[in-house]
Amino acid sequence: MVSTEEYAILSALVYNDTASDKSQLALPAADGWRTVEIAPPETGSGFVAGAFAKGSGSNSEIVIAIKGTDTSGLLAFLRGCFSRVVSLD
Repeated sequence: MVSTEEYAILSALVYNDTASDKSQLALPAADGWRTVEIAPPETGSGFVAGAFAKGSGSNSEIVIAIKGTDTSGLLAFLRGCFSRVVSLD
């Protein structure tokens, strides 16, 4: 079963997608965790998702960590989406 500490580390890896120093955010590989994929941040929205797995077969565990949208880039994101349809200026 995934521990609270493991959830925290896996979430931090996704939430800190732009951190320059990830030395404090090591994947708990000693416990068998591996990165399946971390999708890069969506331009403008800040959405990031990561998938991590441990074990195999019927003993496998998968954690999906999601960082929702970042409102600081929301206006730029909306401008990009709707600039051809509606004038936002």
